[in-house]
Amino acid sequence: MSKAPVPATPARKPLHPVPDRMVSDVVETAMHRYGTLTIENRSIPDFHDGMKSVYRRLLWCAYNDIGMRPDKGFKKSALLIGDTMGKYHPHGDTSLYGALVTMVNQPSSFFDKQGNFGHILGAPPAAMRYTECRISTNGIRLLLDPRYLAVTEMVANYDGSAVEPVVLPARIPTVLMTGAQGIAVGITTMFPSFTLASVEKMTKALFERKTKKGKITEIDTKDLMHLEFECAGGGYVISPEEEIIEFFENGLGKIMWSCDYELDAKARTVTINGIPPGWNVSRIEKLSEIEDVVRVRDLSARGAIKIVVEFKPSLSAMSFESVATKKLQPLLQIAQHYRLNFIDRRAVVEDDGLKSIKTELDTMPVGALIERWCKWRVDLEVRAARYEQSQLHVQIDHEVALLAAVDHLDVLFEILKSRTIKDKPGEIAVRLKLKKRELGEWLWSLPVGRFDRLNHDTISAKLKTLTTKLRAAEEDENNPIPAVLRNLNA
Repeated sequence: MSKAPVPATPARKPLHPVPDRMVSDVVETAMHRYGTLTIENRSIPDFHDGMKSVYRRLLWCAYNDIGMRPDKGFKKSALLIGDTMGKYHPHGDTSLYGALVTMVNQPSSFFDKQGNFGHILGAPPAAMRYTECRISTNGIRLLLDPRYLAVTEMVANYDGSAVEPVVLPARIPTVLMTGAQGIAVGITTMFPSFTLASVEKMTKALFERKTKKGKITEIDTKDLMHLEFECAGGGYVISPEEEIIEFFENGLGKIMWSCDYELDAKARTVTINGIPPGWNVSRIEKLSEIEDVVRVRDLSARGAIKIVVEFKPSLSAMSFESVATKKLQPLLQIAQHYRLNFIDRRAVVEDDGLKSIKTELDTMPVGALIERWCKWRVDLEVRAARYEQSQLHVQIDHEVALLAAVDHLDVLFEILKSRTIKDKPGEIAVRLKLKKRELGEWLWSLPVGRFDRLNHDTISAKLKTLTTKLRAAEEDENNPIPAVLRNLNA
């Protein structure tokens, strides 16, 4: 018996019409969105603090969520990576740990480290479950000062469960210390590192200059020439001054670096004690290919570079110096091409009332970068002074209320014992002649025993101290540059 034919299933209509679009248009749009998001959120550092988002989030999570302070013990890197990934940076743990390794190995690092975080010549770090870290003293002092964090703009994290800073409140232009590098769709940035001491010295000198109407005077190349290049591997810059000036003035250019090395004509050896950025293991292999080189020994250990190039003992002293100069020296030098691209992140309030981050990409000379940073730093000091004033006003109001209460304890306890007064906080504010009802509510919330421990003279002395601080904060707002200078060394 033959089976009845199964009726064909009618084709389903799509819930939403699918528009016809050219593949090239879809790819172009998607690539543009991807490139923009990569530049804004991942690859290019911000000029305010010199941080990419991943570095900033690692520091913020270590400070705010885990409490990895300099005065506390070391904690596992795995803890920091896991918390940062879960709360702020939902990307791969491998890339996060790689970012942490980069940060802890910087010359003036914002993290202290404990354990094997790898070697500059390419030795990999130990797994994150073995290494430990915490924020360094410089990290707190330069980027995470509570006084400035209180006025730092915050935005919601990716799922709205926490907040994170738009940028960290850098006390000095840390962008000059981080050796910022990044690559995104159609754009790259690469910037050398400078020593902490020279950056602090330059910043102090700039703010000590005569200023006009609170604005930083124009920065010239002479100011920047005081900056000292820094390299984690111990290499040093050999570029002539003209090339360095060109880089500072244009924001791009070539800087020549050299290994730090010693020639021993008697032993026929060259000992390399420091290497420049970009100099890696492949260069060691090329050294061994030089004619008259017997062997190359890498004796580097515990972060100290030591590479010994041994030549044939039969070489004369003159021949040794000739080979070392003509054939070896070019391999000990390397050119780095720098290009200064940074983003400017700031919070904006959308139509729905929520904050989001607006980002602009800029290419600028080094002098313009520092000028822009200085103006932002002055504004940060003004905001900190205003916030301090608001806090001092609250404290002064509380002390005035306490003084009134101590001087009129009979009135206060009369109100407390009364069974007919319904609004006792309001009555306290009226009877003690307080300027705000909230002060009456604050007094009402205090334990009775506190009044027994207070006296008029103690409160008056505290009021005098707070008033002095308030005047100082007002002066800092009106004339912020001396405050910037004072807080540079705090």
